[in-house]
Amino acid sequence: MTIPVILEMSPIAFGMESDLANTGITRVCRELLIALDVVLENGANASGQYYIFSSSSRWHNQLLAHSVLHHLKLTSFKPLMDPCDITLASCIDAHSGFSLKGLSQIAEPWINQLGYFGPTAHQYLSTSEYIYLTSYLPCPDYVRTNPMARIVHHVHDLFPLTKPSLFHGGIDELWKRKAADFMPQDHYICISKSTANDLRRVFPFIPHNNITVISNAGDHALRLVTDVESDAITRYGLSTLPYFITVSTLEPRKNLPFLLRAFRNFKERTKTDHQLVCIGATGWMAEAERDLI
Repeated sequence: MTIPVILEMSPIAFGMESDLANTGITRVCRELLIALDVVLENGANASGQYYIFSSSSRWHNQLLAHSVLHHLKLTSFKPLMDPCDITLASCIDAHSGFSLKGLSQIAEPWINQLGYFGPTAHQYLSTSEYIYLTSYLPCPDYVRTNPMARIVHHVHDLFPLTKPSLFHGGIDELWKRKAADFMPQDHYICISKSTANDLRRVFPFIPHNNITVISNAGDHALRLVTDVESDAITRYGLSTLPYFITVSTLEPRKNLPFLLRAFRNFKERTKTDHQLVCIGATGWMAEAERDLI
């Protein structure tokens, strides 16, 4: 028997509601679903059951069903929702011409009055056997207390625990709850050896055999392009100058000041015409980084 897989994808819903929350984890979750859908469509474990779910709120389940399944045209996943919720998601699809942020002001309070999840979803999560992959939020009690649930944490980094000064209070409190949710019987997928080492150091009770390193992969559609005129390259005068490029969210934990100091030292030492191009959206607590640039 194939064990169903539930993918907790709240970061995607968070990113839809706020540009500040549309961070690397959001994009990794989105690309993970796209890549899995391609693999599953090509026949890998075709008999399996794959669900997307948000433990954050019922409204976020609506956003996932609307955005991930409808707009990304993913066919291998189903939303873990009650029948009435699926009907509501269809209504959102019918009004897709409206701003989802505007729609959320009307729909979210009403949907969440029904509860954070419907009775069918609650019963399934409380009593069934499945693999539960979470990329961000702690496991809810109805998953943690289910002895048949196999829990997998997708760990990107532990910076909110190891460097809490780089984050605002909300993230700090969330990670305290998340740290309390890490259990020795769970499995942990880390995106780098560095993250795996941090996990072993901060949580020494986790067996080493329960930690696996799987690096983030680039989009398979990426390819080298050499003959494209770019408005941005022309606008910023980069068509004739060599340059370095950095791609990251603009926020303290990305350590942009260190990069700027290193680049300034490089320029002073080499006297070259190289430019430094910074690409990325503004994130949390980015005022100092903006002023520095």
